[in-house]
Amino acid sequence: DAHLVSVASAAVRQRSVMLWTAALLVLCAGTLLLLFRHIDRTMPYPQHTDEGFISGPASSILVTGDLHPRRFNYPSLPTYLAAAAMVAGFVQGAGELEIRDVKQIGHVGYPHYDMPRIVGTARKAYALLSVICVAMTGLTAWLVFRRAPMIFVAPLLLLVSPLYFRHSWLYLN
Repeated sequence: DAHLVSVASAAVRQRSVMLWTAALLVLCAGTLLLLFRHIDRTMPYPQHTDEGFISGPASSILVTGDLHPRRFNYPSLPTYLAAAAMVAGFVQGAGELEIRDVKQIGHVGYPHYDMPRIVGTARKAYALLSVICVAMTGLTAWLVFRRAPMIFVAPLLLLVSPLYFRHSWLYLN
């Protein structure tokens, strides 16, 4: 009898974890769509003055082919991530005949982007990373508290923080 109760309680717990995990996935998908919408609506204008410290060296990597970022106001990894995302934006733009040569990328900072798709792709890549952090917050909350609702509640608390939400789509890094 006790064995049946423990099996039933484990099944209920597993179902609860699956339900809250599904809610987290819906929250992450909705958040990503909202972040992408914010990014699309602000194009072709940068939203933060520091963005040029990452987008400039990343653009230079694409245009020159030299992997040395030349500037070290920020660590190199964000620059390389932005450059990789800009390559994806370049390929998309070339596929739609918006751009033919990397030298056409032009200005990637204030006052506006010459090729918004290229920097926009990099901003979206960073937004995706921020949503992955939201999901990891849910996982961490589950591992720490072992209560299924925390899988959803902890990331939700993070997302309602104006500072986190604003910086998750506002600029690179």
